[in-house]
Amino acid sequence: MLRLYQAIWRASAGRQIILIILSLAVAALAAVPLEFQRDIINHLTSEDIATERLVMLGAGMMGVILLSLALKWVLGYRAG
Repeated sequence: MLRLYQAIWRASAGRQIILIILSLAVAALAAVPLEFQRDIINHLTSEDIATERLVMLGAGMMGVILLSLALKWVLGYRAG
């Protein structure tokens, strides 16, 4: 069984490493939209509501979500 794993690793080590890096990036981005949601709610409940700040938080959240979706698509494409 060890020889099988060694042969697989020799044949696809570079692709495996790329998949590992993409998986770690997707996992790291998973909690970021939750932080944006927390900041948006905290800003809405504060005394001074600045719409520019809310727009920036919303745009940042959308950017992170789109980046996460793009990385998930690349991960699925590379895995297939």
